[in-house]
Amino acid sequence: MKTEIVSSVRDVPAADWDRLAEHAGVYLSHRWLAGEETDPTATASYALIRDDDGTLVAAAPLYLVHSEPNTYYEPAHPPPGARR
Repeated sequence: MKTEIVSSVRDVPAADWDRLAEHAGVYLSHRWLAGEETDPTATASYALIRDDDGTLVAAAPLYLVHSEPNTYYEPAHPPPGARR
């Protein structure tokens, strides 16, 4: 297994990403994530895991949020059970 962090979902072939995200819904699709990369409030990166043949077997978007545009989100008061 090989792990890798890339700075754009465009560094991953759409077919490979969407094969993994097929049942996860539109918000994890390659097309949606590529569009979200233009959002100035956060910087995206993507964690990838490939098997020994180079096949993508797991992937996750990662976000560093610079400013939260949702005024109802209060990170100082996380919901019960949430970890910081």
